[in-house]
Amino acid sequence: MSGIRRLFCILSRYYFIVISGTLFITPIHADYLTMRYGSIQLSAHERDWKFGEDVVRISRALMPTIKVSLGISSDTPVHIVIADTESAFQRMTGNQIPEWGVAAADAYKGVIYFKSPRFNRLAVGLKILVAHELCHVIMGHAVGKHSVPRWFDEGFALYISGELGLEDNIVLGRSLIGNQIIPLDAIDDVLAFQQQKAVLAYRESLAAIQYLIERHGEAVLARFVMALSEGKRMNQAVYSVTGVSMATFENQWIHYLRQKYLWYAVLDTRFILSFLFVVLFLWAWTKKNIRSRRQQAVWKHEEDYENIID
Repeated sequence: MSGIRRLFCILSRYYFIVISGTLFITPIHADYLTMRYGSIQLSAHERDWKFGEDVVRISRALMPTIKVSLGISSDTPVHIVIADTESAFQRMTGNQIPEWGVAAADAYKGVIYFKSPRFNRLAVGLKILVAHELCHVIMGHAVGKHSVPRWFDEGFALYISGELGLEDNIVLGRSLIGNQIIPLDAIDDVLAFQQQKAVLAYRESLAAIQYLIERHGEAVLARFVMALSEGKRMNQAVYSVTGVSMATFENQWIHYLRQKYLWYAVLDTRFILSFLFVVLFLWAWTKKNIRSRRQQAVWKHEEDYENIID
C-alpha cells in the first residue's frame, strides 16, 4: 500500500494506504444518497456522488477478474460508502483506522469505506485503491465466516492491484541478506509492525502468492479459497492443495525468494554507497602505494647514482 500519510510513513510508497479487517460499522449519515448498481450499492453525500460513481464503475469492471481468480461465480454484494469528512470516516469505521488510511474494508460485511477526495488527496491511482479493497471484500465473501491469514489476503490484493515494484524487491533482497524474513503466520500482526518490518511483510505476502502461482498456476488461488471456505486452517489448506506441510512450503518459498530476489540487494542505495566507499578506499590506498613505490625507486636511483660517483 504508500505511505505518504501512514504511521510508518515512507514518502515514496503507497501500499500502506489501505487496510482491511472486520470493523464496527455505524449507520450511514441521513444526508447521504443511496443507489444500487446491480450487486453494488453506493452511499455518498451529493458533493461526492461523482467520485462515488467512479468507484462503482471501476469496481464493476474489476469484479469479474477478481471473482474468476478466486473461483467465485455467484454475485458478491458490495456496499461502497464515501465519507464526506474525516470525523465521519472515523465514526463509520469505529475509530480503528490510522489517520494515514484512505480506505478500509469490512471484508465479511461487504462494506468498503473511502475518504472523500475533497479532504483527502489520493497518493495512488484510484483503480489500484479500489482493486485492493475490492479483493478483500470478495475474498471475505468467498470464505464466508472463516478466517483468512493476512499474508494470503494481502498478498492476493497486492497481486491483483499490481501495487508493488522495484523498490519493494530491493527491500526483500536486503532482508534475505540479513536473514530477516518474517514467518508467514507472523504477518497477521503487520499493523503493529514498525516501518521497515511492515514494508517487508507486505512484500513477502505478495511474493508468497507469486510463488504459489508460478509453481501451481493461478487456479491454485481458487483451490485455497475452497479449502478455507470449508473451515480448514491454513496449514491444512496448504497440505490439501500443495501436498506438503506448512513448514516445508515455507522452506521451499524461502528458497524461491533467494533464487529470485537476493540479487536485488545490490541495487540497495546503502549497498551501492558502501561498495563505492570500498572502491574509493582501495583506489586511494593503491594510488598512495604506487606513489610511495615510485618515490622509493627515485630515492634508490639517486642513492645508486651517488654511490657510482663516490
